[in-house]
Amino acid sequence: MIYLVGLLNAYKQGDVGVIYPIARALPVLMVGVGAWFIGQSLGVSAWIGFAILTLGCLLVPIKTFRQLTVSAYANLGVLWAFVAAVGTTIYSIVDKEGINWLMTETSALTPHHIAILYLGLQTAGIALLLLIWLLITRQFDQLSLTWKYKRQSSIAGVMMGLTYGIVLFAMTMVENVSYVVALRQVSIIFGVFMGMWFLKEPWLNTRIFGVVLVSTGLVIALAI
Repeated sequence: MIYLVGLLNAYKQGDVGVIYPIARALPVLMVGVGAWFIGQSLGVSAWIGFAILTLGCLLVPIKTFRQLTVSAYANLGVLWAFVAAVGTTIYSIVDKEGINWLMTETSALTPHHIAILYLGLQTAGIALLLLIWLLITRQFDQLSLTWKYKRQSSIAGVMMGLTYGIVLFAMTMVENVSYVVALRQVSIIFGVFMGMWFLKEPWLNTRIFGVVLVSTGLVIALAI
């Protein structure tokens, strides 16, 4: 819920090509640190790759390289993107630990079944908490909007569920969740180019160079 609320508010404040890279790339270093605290080690090349990837995401929101200052990121869109990144960090670590527990305690289930079970529990939990929050705060108009756009919302929800189901399945195959989180950042590349292509967001050298750094950081972190 922290991730979803942060991301939705961030999108209201800025371009997809600006918000999405920050919300998706910042958790790479955050999850790496969190994983280290719970005893999951990372190699030097992984930290170097993660740092390059994060630098790339910092270039995406600015229009020129001269704007690479603190003030360029001092806006509500980036703040909400940071909130979304914190949410991603928390749920990534918790989900990995939950997957590990299920794999240990439920030997009768295959990794596929565990990923599907966990996805179902997670989705039901989020939906229930959001519903309770809307009812408590009397935001009945939001429930009406949900029903009005049920077809579009359902399509988006199914797509999100399918993609994160794959992520959960990937978590059953690795010991360190940081690598799964890092590889997910390939979506940054698609997010930037789709924002420019479909939403007519500006084609900037800083964004392109940022995407190059993101790609380079991924290669160093995962391939070396």
